[in-house]
Order: sequence, then C-alpha cells, then structure tokens
Amino acid sequence: MGQSNFNDNNANIKHKYLEDRITETYVNKSNSTLKRSLYDSYIKSIRWASDRIECNGIIAFVTNGSFIKTATAAGMRACLEDEFTSIYCFDLRGNQRT
Repeated sequence: MGQSNFNDNNANIKHKYLEDRITETYVNKSNSTLKRSLYDSYIKSIRWASDRIECNGIIAFVTNGSFIKTATAAGMRACLEDEFTSIYCFDLRGNQRT
C-alpha cells in the first residue's frame, strides 16, 4: 500500500476485477475518508476468497488486529457480516501500533 515508486522493489500488481469488487463492496459500505488501505493485497485476498466460495465453504485468515478495530475496515466488516452466516474472530492483540 505505501509504495512510493517502482524502485521500492515491491511493484504493485493491478487486479482490476478485485479492485472493482472492493469498490462496490467494502468501499461503498465504509464511512471512512481514508479508503486507500482497503486496496491492500491482504484485503484483496479476503475479497477474492469471499467471492470464490460463494455460498459454500469456509475461509480462514490470520491477520493483525487492525481489521477488527479500525474505522477504515468498517465497510469490510459490514460486508463480511452480510456475506457469511458465522464469523469467528480471535483477537490476540496482535497490532504493532498498540
């Protein structure tokens, strides 16, 4: 997300379909003004997995606590709540900033 230019040796890869899906789901449900971080590759993988399993299956991710508490991720949390019948979050307090 924070790459300033191509010379950072971490070139961003464009995923037009996933970025469009994030815009129409997570971004549209978010009240945050800073929506750039919703296009993070980790969030793209969550969107991809949600779309991929449709109505049948289980997905699991291990992540830091920022997805649980930040205002930016509120739209993502709202969509996940709509898309899944059960969500289990184990907050192990894994956020380097707190």
